[in-house]
Amino acid sequence: MRIGILASFRNPEQRGSWASIAGYRRTSQLVQVLAPLHEIHLYVIAKSPWEPVVPGCSSITVVANPHLLGQWLKLIAAFVRSRHEIDLWIAYNPSKGKLPILLPHYLGIPVVIDYCDKQAAIDHWMGGVRSRIYLGFLSVVERLLLRRIKAFIVISNRLKNEVLRVNPEARCLLYRGSFDPPSIAEPGIELSETCQYILYLGSLYEFNGPGLLIQALARIADSVPALCLLMVGPGPEQERLRLRALAAQENVIDRVGFHSGLSDAQVCGLLRHVDMLAVPYLDHPRNRFNFPTKLIEYLWAGKPVLASRVGDIPQVLGDGRGILLAPGDVEEWACAMRNLATHGELRTCLGRQSLVLFQEQFSPDSVRGPIDEFLTSVYAQSSEAYPR
Repeated sequence: MRIGILASFRNPEQRGSWASIAGYRRTSQLVQVLAPLHEIHLYVIAKSPWEPVVPGCSSITVVANPHLLGQWLKLIAAFVRSRHEIDLWIAYNPSKGKLPILLPHYLGIPVVIDYCDKQAAIDHWMGGVRSRIYLGFLSVVERLLLRRIKAFIVISNRLKNEVLRVNPEARCLLYRGSFDPPSIAEPGIELSETCQYILYLGSLYEFNGPGLLIQALARIADSVPALCLLMVGPGPEQERLRLRALAAQENVIDRVGFHSGLSDAQVCGLLRHVDMLAVPYLDHPRNRFNFPTKLIEYLWAGKPVLASRVGDIPQVLGDGRGILLAPGDVEEWACAMRNLATHGELRTCLGRQSLVLFQEQFSPDSVRGPIDEFLTSVYAQSSEAYPR
């Protein structure tokens, strides 16, 4: 099939220390999975022109305009031009920029929404009337797309339930993600051979729980003197400053490292060098709906994983495949970190299980078949209803 993927993400080379590239990673991984079987044409919505590099695409078109209305008009024109060249569309998230995806849907071209980040109903935007109006607009667009589109790829069971609640006749495929790095480099961070490292990888927002790791490390600082914490990822500067102040307050500032701006290859190298990996999510609406794709990268590294019992995480790490902990429970996290740091055989055993789990559920080869079958079925059903 000729598949068009509609996405929006920042230039990963210009993301700065605070911007997330989750959209770029999700899209590039989906292309990597589908490219061996299909012809992929990527359309990227942006405020200004740039040249995305996503291996596996037959073509990449940037739909650039600084204003939302301008982006919509350009997308409509692109959909009209490509109506005989694209057999099926996949849109990354039911967000405001993707609203024109309804046009190919009404033209009889099958559309699939890749629903991987619930934004509209999450209290991520704070403020007054303006913020509430913006959230209301997002919610209307999201609900409209959920009602009109008939096929969805979803990242979590909670989002699947959300789709079916709004659109009971929708077809859903659970696809949490995959990972296959094109290159691996040295971490770019100086690591001591006499220290053990626990790594937090991801945005430094409070609801993701990075502060919990600092507090837990402080509880066991005397009993595990060689354990250090690495925090790698983007986030607002005020969050970084808050976490530094917390580390200083807990007297572990010399054992907590903050890093950003690492390349994907350097992050992969770092994953291979650390001793344990953490997903300390708090019990927050965003974490209950969404799934941490960094968990897939953790499993790829073949390292032991400590994670909060939130959202779909227990469904992946249950049955002893990881260490599941109560979200926000500093004492339980401290105990688990100390136990893992002092038992090498346990780390080795859990690391092996991580690698097996990755190969079975998250490698490109393991996910390619179900996705291809789903998309082919959606296309076939649409072709019967709307012969082209």
